[in-house]
Amino acid sequence: MTDATSTPQTCKAVVFSTAGHRFALPLNAIARIIHRALLQSDRTIEGLFYFENQPLDMIDLGQLLQGTTSAPSHLQNIAQFFVLIQMGQQQGGIAADAPPVLMDLSLDLVHEVPSAYRQTLQGLASHMISLETQQDSQGEMDTIFLLDLQQVVMRLNSVSASPNPSNLMPV
Repeated sequence: MTDATSTPQTCKAVVFSTAGHRFALPLNAIARIIHRALLQSDRTIEGLFYFENQPLDMIDLGQLLQGTTSAPSHLQNIAQFFVLIQMGQQQGGIAADAPPVLMDLSLDLVHEVPSAYRQTLQGLASHMISLETQQDSQGEMDTIFLLDLQQVVMRLNSVSASPNPSNLMPV
């Protein structure tokens, strides 16, 4: 007889920071994590980047969270790492402020994002995990939002359908 409560279910996820938030994607959603130095830019088309001779859609979560059409200028200097995801036939690169980390996230700790904060996330995450910080014993929590890639792609498609596509982020 096995005790189902003895081993909590976990999910391996890549956790990264961008736009002042921490996000997680399941490991199977990640194609690759790369450093900015591995990207090639087009000399004549600003904002067009390639990885291994394939064009990338650069995803600026900060822009999507703000609901604006212009990328925040601070990302030009901060984005050093990119989490590559497969978006149909195209690869996308989500800018990360620091090297992403692999974590085992307990599924028992997953809960819905509070309704008061959902609008801030612009629908990009509906669930989150809160972990106690290990560096501080004052009861502070570390919140990780579970990024909804379908919502990200849907938002990118709605942005790129406009006459002035702004989903390309300066790198």
